[in-house]
Amino acid sequence: METVQEKKEKLHQLVDSLPPDRLDAAEVFMEQLQRESRVAVKDGKLIVRLGGLWKGVEITEEDIAEARQEMWGRMGQDEP
Repeated sequence: METVQEKKEKLHQLVDSLPPDRLDAAEVFMEQLQRESRVAVKDGKLIVRLGGLWKGVEITEEDIAEARQEMWGRMGQDEP
């Protein structure tokens, strides 16, 4: 099984073997892959994009107040 470094080296070799007129297409393809990826690395840290996880969900002030009431409403009442 190839390591990540081996795969990167293979990709570099493939890019190096492309004719100059195909480099623009390769660049567009790689940028598209990067945009579609939910995982990226920035400054050595892994970044996971949630990408629309909450799309279409609206949370109102009333929803928050209700959740707080459910969580904290009886706090201290059960104590003797």
